[in-house]
Amino acid sequence: MPTSRSLAVLRVWSLGLALSALLAAAGERWPEPLPIRPALVWALVLLPPLAMVLVLVAGWGLPPQGGESSDTDRESS
Repeated sequence: MPTSRSLAVLRVWSLGLALSALLAAAGERWPEPLPIRPALVWALVLLPPLAMVLVLVAGWGLPPQGGESSDTDRESS
């Protein structure tokens, strides 16, 4: 029996597959090739990974200052 987590992954995967199929179909019907603009290509290649790094870094916190113990210190005691 699939779990709710696997169903959520399946939904996202099938949405990505459908979007990919639509883009491929649109690309076959496009009247002429698009001009390559290096600045746009670099932006499309670099901005998504940079955005992901920013989201990950924003979620991280600094370790506690002073005499406070962390979760790992409490578990090992």
